[in-house]
Amino acid sequence: MSLRLKADDPLVRNLFTPKEQAAMSKAKGKKRTKLLGEQTAEEKLYNGLQARFLVAGCQLQYQFHETRKWRWDFAWPALSVALEYDGLVLVTGRDGRVQVTGGHATLSGIRKSHAKANAAAINGWFVLRCDADSMRKGTIYDDVEACLRARGYFRG
Repeated sequence: MSLRLKADDPLVRNLFTPKEQAAMSKAKGKKRTKLLGEQTAEEKLYNGLQARFLVAGCQLQYQFHETRKWRWDFAWPALSVALEYDGLVLVTGRDGRVQVTGGHATLSGIRKSHAKANAAAINGWFVLRCDADSMRKGTIYDDVEACLRARGYFRG
C-alpha cells in the first residue's frame, strides 16, 4: 500500500520542514509526484505490463535513434515495438478556466512527436500510443499484448 499525500496535508506539515513544504508546493509534474510519494504514469504503466507478464525484453527510456536523442517510454528492441505515454496536464487557473499543458499539447510538441514517429516508421518500429484513459480502462495492455504476439513475443 502506498501513502498518497497532498502538499497541504497535516501529515506533510508535521513530517517536513517549511523549506521542504515550500519545495513541494512549487514543484510541478513528475518532480511533485515524486516529492509526494505517488507513482508516475510511467510507473503505473510498467506495473500494468508487469502484471500481464509483458516486461520480458522491455527497456525503459530506450534511445532508438542513432543521431537524435529520441527515447521510447517503453521498448521491446528485439521486436522493434515501442509504447509511448502521451501525458497531458490539465491546469485550472485562478479564473476557473482549464488549460491543457504538456509536451503533446502544443503545435511544436505535436510536430516533434510526428517527426519522431515518422523516423520510427522508416526504421521499422511499430509504435503504440496511450493516454491516462486507455491506461485506466486497461485497453492499452490488450493492445500491447496483441502487438507483441503479432511480432513473435510469445512464440518458441
